[in-house]
Amino acid sequence: MKEQSTYKEILNLGVPSFLETLFTTFASIIDSKMVAALGVNAISAVSVTNQPRLFAFSLFFAVNTVTSSLVARYYGKNDRDGANRVFDHVFKIVAVLSVMLGLLLAVLGIVDDVHARGDHFLQDASG
Repeated sequence: MKEQSTYKEILNLGVPSFLETLFTTFASIIDSKMVAALGVNAISAVSVTNQPRLFAFSLFFAVNTVTSSLVARYYGKNDRDGANRVFDHVFKIVAVLSVMLGLLLAVLGIVDDVHARGDHFLQDASG
């Protein structure tokens, strides 16, 4: 009986995460489909924007999962210093990863028109 409880707990945690990723992927597909009629530069702008955005989401979702697990473990042990230490390290890791992703995007060498449309799309897509 305890084994079924563990599987249920895993599904309760895993299914929402999977659905979130699935919906993010569908949103990207819909974005591409909607702008396909606007021409090559428009579809390129959406693609150039969506690929790094999905990569960043995947990376930061993984960091979030690890952080939550480790902080919960330390918090469960009443080790507030350990939880704070994890958060401090993860904050530094995320800062470095953010800079690296920004640099990567800067050196991709995107055509000016595509870059301008991509910037506009990213601002709209980010809310």
